[in-house]
Amino acid sequence: MRDESKARNAVWGDSYARHLVDGIIASKPDVRLVQLTKNNCGPFLDLAPILPRLGRGWSEGCAQHNADVRRFLLANRSIRYVVLSSQLSQYLNEKTVLLDGRREVPADIKTLIDDSRSTLAWLEANGFKTVWVAPPPQNGRDTGLCVARARLLGQPIERCELSLKDVRADNKDVLQVIADIGDDYPVVSFMDYLCDEDFCKVEDKGVALFEDYGHFSAGGSRQMGLSFNFYRTFVDAAEQEVLSGVMKPAGALDASTL
Repeated sequence: MRDESKARNAVWGDSYARHLVDGIIASKPDVRLVQLTKNNCGPFLDLAPILPRLGRGWSEGCAQHNADVRRFLLANRSIRYVVLSSQLSQYLNEKTVLLDGRREVPADIKTLIDDSRSTLAWLEANGFKTVWVAPPPQNGRDTGLCVARARLLGQPIERCELSLKDVRADNKDVLQVIADIGDDYPVVSFMDYLCDEDFCKVEDKGVALFEDYGHFSAGGSRQMGLSFNFYRTFVDAAEQEVLSGVMKPAGALDASTL
């Protein structure tokens, strides 16, 4: 974290929020930024994923982390922009989620959408400008490993590109959540930049973008931050109004392309 007392921007979410930080700093080296992230723990008022491998105590810790984030934001009024991001699938693929830090409820799309909207509404009601950043295109394959192996063996990087058809199929529920959020709140997606009609690229200007199946590597984040101008794009999106899904910030997800 940088100097919290002077932070102007906050990044809140799980590792899919964390991997944006290098890119934001690359696009604006003097950015006043605070990172409020916890792996696997998305930025939600009332929801925490229940991940069997981590145990119930971890889920309660996630809920407490997000409660602490809310208190921190309210105590640091220099913060104007809140960038939120999450893989989201951990709230959909498991059988249950933790609601209000106490009750287990079935995991479903509506529960996730409702809490996403509640979180964004709470932030805006408290004077913060928000932007939700969608996870990069992915299909469950370890793209970072594929690129590393291709380079080691002198194979074409194109063999590691992602089929857009597979990305849409494998992330159908996540994309539905993102599209719903985008009806009323600013959402930025990398789909238009990384994907054409058939495939999604895995490098940008010769720089490999991914460290695994979906996270940007540190170098990939910096490259995307410069190419996509993370800071300006996120701030411009947060400053815009979204009316009935018609007005979209530059680089925002167009639900009609899903």
